[in-house]
Amino acid sequence: MQIFSSDKIYGFMKLSPITLLISLLLLVGSYGLVLTKGLNYGIDFSGGTIIQVQYDKPVDLDKVREAINQDELFKDATVTRFGSNEEIVIRFSSSTASLEEDVEDIAREHLQSTGNFEVRRVDMVGPKVGDELRSKGAMALIISIIAILAYIAFRFEWRFAVAAVLALVHDISIVVGALVLFKVDVNLDILAALLTILGYSLN
Repeated sequence: MQIFSSDKIYGFMKLSPITLLISLLLLVGSYGLVLTKGLNYGIDFSGGTIIQVQYDKPVDLDKVREAINQDELFKDATVTRFGSNEEIVIRFSSSTASLEEDVEDIAREHLQSTGNFEVRRVDMVGPKVGDELRSKGAMALIISIIAILAYIAFRFEWRFAVAAVLALVHDISIVVGALVLFKVDVNLDILAALLTILGYSLN
């Protein structure tokens, strides 16, 4: 059974002016967002502390925010749900003072009024470690693109390699622009997703 006729010519290229215009608009918009707003680095790259808390019943986020905001340590903290209404994650920037204090005990003290809970984990990333991870993450992306360029140039032709890398940069740029637009935290998971996109985009 033949679904598509082998004699029919599909004029995909007739849409090239429209698709090229859309790509250019997306690229310009993405670079504009990155230059004006910048990336929103998560704890992994900027340094900070994550506290994951599990309650025995759904908890009011505003109540949690009000409780922890009483302490200067949590002045810039963000509180979000983590998978369910009973589980939350508290994120805040680390300082030298906060790294020297027992953050878990301080959090427990302020959260007593919010209900019955269990602190599942406390992760800390120092500012220097965050900077190092950010540098290595950027290096991983650059090395991946260079390796792809070298392989395609060796295996096929250099023209194919240049075209492939331009396509990769195009796709990654638009994704990064979307991350900025929707204020997504750039962390190690996002870096892994970008590297995955490199592979799928090449295919």
